[in-house]
Amino acid sequence: MSSEVVLIVEASFEGRYDKVKELVKGNARINKRDIDGWNAFHASCANNSVDIVRLLLKDALIEINATIGGSTGFYLACHGGCKEVVELLLQDERVDINLPSEDGWTPILHACWNGHVDIVKLMIASGRVINLQARTKRSGRTIYDKATEKNQFECINLFRAYERKDAQTIQELRQSLGMESMTFYFNFFFFFFSFFIFH
Repeated sequence: MSSEVVLIVEASFEGRYDKVKELVKGNARINKRDIDGWNAFHASCANNSVDIVRLLLKDALIEINATIGGSTGFYLACHGGCKEVVELLLQDERVDINLPSEDGWTPILHACWNGHVDIVKLMIASGRVINLQARTKRSGRTIYDKATEKNQFECINLFRAYERKDAQTIQELRQSLGMESMTFYFNFFFFFFSFFIFH
């Protein structure tokens, strides 16, 4: 393993933007992994290093949905409550926001389970298509089952609003999160989704 791989992953874990930028300019291979299987994108997502994530996203060769232990960078950010990174990645259509881990847990399920309601709100308000029908592999539990286990009733109400396509509730949520600038995208999503469901 080359030293540059170790350096860029370590710098990403530690949030050292200038060092990562220097290595990227020196043609460091951003998708290469260290001995534990981490690459720079995984490390920066898990560490909420949003500036480094933004830098890495500019590389056309980035393997944005690559996994470590079955978890993507987006999944790691949701799991860890890395709000700024989640908000950034939700705006990138290359990111598969529904890709589950090896045990069938989706990013939104793990965010809910860990009590990261702010991340659940971001996802619901984003206008992205979210899979709320997935089941965990071992127990076959739904997102509603797991949320109830943890008494995450605010999340349950958000899930229900999303599934009802409750535009008013979700628009109010968007406004509370300062996402008014994405209103067109949000309205287009609901029109498109409703058209194919009901026609």
